[in-house]
Amino acid sequence: MHDMLTRRQMLMISGTFLGGFALGACGRSTSQQQLGLRYTVQAGDTLSKLSRRSGLSIQDIVRSNRLRSNVLTIGQTLEFPGVRALKPDPADVVATVASYQIVTRSAWGALPMKSNYDPMGRINRMTVHHTHEIPGMMHRSDVDIVRAVARYHRNTLHWADIGYHYLIGRDGKVYEGRPVTAQGAHARGTNNLNNLGVAVIGDFNTVLPGPKQLRTLEAFLKDMRKKYSLSKKRIYGHYQFVNTQCPGVKLKGWLNRFVKRLD
Repeated sequence: MHDMLTRRQMLMISGTFLGGFALGACGRSTSQQQLGLRYTVQAGDTLSKLSRRSGLSIQDIVRSNRLRSNVLTIGQTLEFPGVRALKPDPADVVATVASYQIVTRSAWGALPMKSNYDPMGRINRMTVHHTHEIPGMMHRSDVDIVRAVARYHRNTLHWADIGYHYLIGRDGKVYEGRPVTAQGAHARGTNNLNNLGVAVIGDFNTVLPGPKQLRTLEAFLKDMRKKYSLSKKRIYGHYQFVNTQCPGVKLKGWLNRFVKRLD
């Protein structure tokens, strides 16, 4: 699935101010006149959520945009008069665990799972992957990449949800993927049974993840090993199940050394 993903053109989502001016590189406007914010609806957005983030009432949003329905569509453009920027939603929980943060599914805009999945059962192993290269990856945020992978897995591969249970971002955060109560779609067929899928965002055939990403990966693997009482022999790279270089030549070497150091 990684090679197929490299050929997928991902959706770019942006928000810009109205009123005939653009934001400069440091986030400053080139005009003093600020009429409001133009925003593109993303997965997980609702009128209630956008009301909390903008400070406008639902009625104000409906009236300003002449909405005829309370149901929003991904890609739909909304205008928020008098609003400079949307605030983080207090309902989107980003929990700090030890030395890293966990970004919840709601925080990155995950859609509800479809019904075509099997229950996970007791987790007794975990497998490390990399997402491989994604077009324009260097210029995209980790949350954009998580959304792009989720769209590809759901819409093109027709899976119930994103295939991985967790993704380790270049920003050092851990992104919740498929709920751990659902069997993943990351190691092919019966290899997914009771198998926690952890993907590292990037292509690691020629380079290792950056220091922040690597520290989070190491801490997270140790935490998951402790949480599920896993022997170090139950920590795998994707290549141990199928004919692939995943999680990349360089990261594969790091993973082997990491496992050997464990008690």
